[in-house]
Amino acid sequence: MADYDPSQPVTDLKERTYHLRGITKCDYDLVINPDLQSHIKRQWVEIDFVKYWQSPSSASQESFIPERPSCYTNFGSLGSSASGFQTSIYESNILSGSYNEGKAIIDFDWTKQRFTLQSSYQAQVGYDANVVFIPNATVYGTAKVCYENLFMRLSLYTVTEFEGKEETTISTRTFLPKYEWDPDMYNKYKNLYPRMSSLNNLEPGNGNSRIRPAALYIDEQHPEGVPMENYK
Repeated sequence: MADYDPSQPVTDLKERTYHLRGITKCDYDLVINPDLQSHIKRQWVEIDFVKYWQSPSSASQESFIPERPSCYTNFGSLGSSASGFQTSIYESNILSGSYNEGKAIIDFDWTKQRFTLQSSYQAQVGYDANVVFIPNATVYGTAKVCYENLFMRLSLYTVTEFEGKEETTISTRTFLPKYEWDPDMYNKYKNLYPRMSSLNNLEPGNGNSRIRPAALYIDEQHPEGVPMENYK
């Protein structure tokens, strides 16, 4: 789902710009050493998406961006190497580095990913439509996720107790995720919104056991959509 963004001008053809609601859930497998389980008093996971940026002028220097293994090619039906949602980058989102040095790690905010409906589809949903169903929409560009230099950072926090003493440990790993529409939510909303093009209409699953819901979906507990940092 995506919501109308009033900060963006409406085109002469009355086309509106919409922004994603953000990721509300990620699917992952967590394995903890069984010898530690009895000592763990509390544990939780925090997930962030970060994008590495490097200016062309610093390309000749040692690479700042993690290298993606050439054997890894499955980024899900929404993963794209060439195009994706429009990205807006702000100075406040920089976690480390700087533009002056030509390198930065940027906090990737999914709610700032925008796209503009094409006039034919805008007419279908209405010129005052405040919400659109992304998989059925006809947009400028491609409603996919550009996975280049985009990583999922998972941090596991554990509070353990040994001999009456508590310790908090943080273990962080970085992953290359797959991107999918959530099958349950897709089936729930797909017939409520008009469908004009198959360009963005990548039905999840489709008998392919390799595809798992990983990102970009809302759930029944959070139908309004919640940014990742607020999801519990």
